[in-house]
Amino acid sequence: MKQMPATLKTKLRQLQSTYAKAGKLEREVGEIIESYGIDVGYFDATKGDIEESTEALAYITNAEGDVEDNIILIEEVFLYHINENKQNNNKGEG
Repeated sequence: MKQMPATLKTKLRQLQSTYAKAGKLEREVGEIIESYGIDVGYFDATKGDIEESTEALAYITNAEGDVEDNIILIEEVFLYHINENKQNNNKGEG
């Protein structure tokens, strides 16, 4: 054999294309989260305590677990931080 099979080359190109699209979506999700003043690290467990963070975004990007269960976990953490930020902002108004 002098070359790798064309079907393997094709699949590698498809794989790269898929991961490029996934990476773009992941950046967009992070930008949306951060536009609300929340560090995206809270959603891949690289920041914060257990009560205020989740690994659910990492689960989604790795296609692990049920996506709807992961979204619920992300929503809980998102709302926790939105409400925490609102409380902190209200304290400064007094």
